[in-house]
Amino acid sequence: MNINLIASTTDISPPPNYENVLIANIDQVPASACTNLIIDNVLNKLTQQQLELLTSKIRRGGTITMHSPDAMEMAKALYWDKIKIDKFTSLTANTVAQHSMIEIKTFFEQRGYSIDIANVDTNSLFFNIRAKRQ
Repeated sequence: MNINLIASTTDISPPPNYENVLIANIDQVPASACTNLIIDNVLNKLTQQQLELLTSKIRRGGTITMHSPDAMEMAKALYWDKIKIDKFTSLTANTVAQHSMIEIKTFFEQRGYSIDIANVDTNSLFFNIRAKRQ
């Protein structure tokens, strides 16, 4: 099973060979059923409990790919006046939590995942992580 995690039914179509699953429905996905999981710009809408739950949905050898705003980069950009307050607000509005690439990388490593990709785009203020369950 390949899942594209979404926040609402109005989100975009899933990538080829993926199915959209609402954040509210992640508890309905069986444990270790997911080979690939995409979390594209919805990480900040997850509670810590939901993020923990997602890790149990990935089978051994499966991957989680994330693309999300980086809280550290947003704070630095705001401090150094690299972004305007309205851009900062648009990145942080209607979210449950803010995360940094370092925090999420550590989160996965502590749960036995290997990190294939971990980088931050300082222009977009987003990070990318691909973690593989061992």
